Amino acid sequence: MKDRRWFFRRAVGEVAFLVDELAGRPHLRLNDLAGLPDATLAGIVPILMDGVRIELGDGRVQATLPGGTQALPLFDPTPEATLVFNRFGHATLGEIAADLTRDLDWTESASFAHVKTFFLRMVTLGVCVPRDPVVQESIPPQGLP
Repeated sequence: MKDRRWFFRRAVGEVAFLVDELAGRPHLRLNDLAGLPDATLAGIVPILMDGVRIELGDGRVQATLPGGTQALPLFDPTPEATLVFNRFGHATLGEIAADLTRDLDWTESASFAHVKTFFLRMVTLGVCVPRDPVVQESIPPQGLP
């Protein structure tokens, strides 16, 4: 039953995506996120995908994806990784980076690079997504001054 619910949620999401595209509101695919400018990425609020279960096992934070039975290792529970992950769903990537800068005395550029890499890895693994659609209008044209 869970697999069916997950399938229909995904199907409804794809239909909404296509309706927006047809209405002239182009959206970005998840695998295009890495190409976004940092200023755009900084405004994204990351959230867990529906149905993802998070647990601690073998000294690592792990995730079980919807319909899955095998836990996927995500990260070691270091202070920086835990701070970043615990802010998912509550803050933008830029705000999370500012928290790292403040709490761990990192530079702003090092903090944002860490948060960006962490977020993109979680997206690649199918664990998280942006809370809100990222529309192409917010992306500056490539190659123009």
